[in-house]
Amino acid sequence: MAIITVFGITGAQVTRIMDRIALFRAPPVMIRTVISPEFTCHAFNQWIFEHGFELRLIQQGKPNQNGFIERFNGHCRDECLNEHWLMRYSTYPGNH
Repeated sequence: MAIITVFGITGAQVTRIMDRIALFRAPPVMIRTVISPEFTCHAFNQWIFEHGFELRLIQQGKPNQNGFIERFNGHCRDECLNEHWLMRYSTYPGNH
């Protein structure tokens, strides 16, 4: 598993990240994600097709369809982000 933090990621970037993860972990059989541009674009859909993965999109307004990741996000937000582990985005080097 990996946590990548970026502001405005593209489908092509998602596929490169997934390829890097696959170097260290067995590839998934199925990917479940929200309906958003980076997961519904041609680059991501082509990558899913080429790798033979099943894509399951979570219906908008139905976060309970992926309760595991919603719970993880809540814990991550409460235990990391809300505890000020990260500096303000604007103070990171390279952000103008």
